[in-house]
Amino acid sequence: MKKKYINIFSKIMLVVSIIYIALKIKKNINIFELFSNTNFVIIFILMCIVYTFLVLCISVPWKLLVSLLCEKNISNVSALYVYCKSNLFKYAPGNFMHYIGRNQLSAIENISMASLNIATVFEIGLLSLSSVIVALIFNMKYALSWISSNIRIFGIAIVFAIIVFVLIFLLRSKISGKIKYKLSHYKSLIFNCNFIKKAIICIIIYSLFFIFNGIMLCILFKIQSVNLHGYYFKCIGMYSLSWLAGYITPGVPGGIGIREAMMTVLFESNVVSETIVSTMLIFRIINIIGDVFAYILLALIYRITNDKRKDIGKQ
Repeated sequence: MKKKYINIFSKIMLVVSIIYIALKIKKNINIFELFSNTNFVIIFILMCIVYTFLVLCISVPWKLLVSLLCEKNISNVSALYVYCKSNLFKYAPGNFMHYIGRNQLSAIENISMASLNIATVFEIGLLSLSSVIVALIFNMKYALSWISSNIRIFGIAIVFAIIVFVLIFLLRSKISGKIKYKLSHYKSLIFNCNFIKKAIICIIIYSLFFIFNGIMLCILFKIQSVNLHGYYFKCIGMYSLSWLAGYITPGVPGGIGIREAMMTVLFESNVVSETIVSTMLIFRIINIIGDVFAYILLALIYRITNDKRKDIGKQ
């Protein structure tokens, strides 16, 4: 019954996300005039393929974290399928539904939701850390300025984490034995060399994701005849930072609007704001198509592997 309700919720959110995506693309239909250029169409298609591959790549770290925390070698296909499917939910209003959608994996692989949720918490932390690292490497001056101007947000997050740990410490005598065992168990899994190795792998994959996306954005700006002299590295760093800003902003589906605004700040008065916005919208469409393609690809693979399992079971 639990599995049935999770699957129903997942399907509803998928429909809502697709409708929201369609409305966003329709709203910015005017930018499709660029598609009359054959060279642009070829580059656009190649970027959609590259981004689809990048989406598949960033689903791997979450699978690694889940496998580590649930101490089970879960199916790569199942984990990537659930990740890519729930990834579309981020376009639904709220910017948090994709995290809830991932709980479908608990029904498929028969693992605890606690492991999934803890893996997601670490994913958020490692993604944010990787974004800041890339921003500091490629655009340290602005990154430091942005971090200092938003220090309150980071301060609130740190204070919240400290309060949670203090409450757990103070209430440890009232916590049931089962919960104590789980906390102790997860602690032993997290504070060891194996977890650190996995975390480093995750950071490398996430960092490459930001760098390749930044490079594609630079190419799109060049196509739009934007002079990027002296801005190549800054553009990559700024993209990474704008991605983080959209990622941590609640109520903004997929970070829509946040990244565009921050890229406008980067170029200040050197580039017409309409050109920046139109370029970011094209890149946004590439992101959306890549997300959809990744889901379709994994849905097909998942269905094929499931059919094979059923055939083997019948034999």
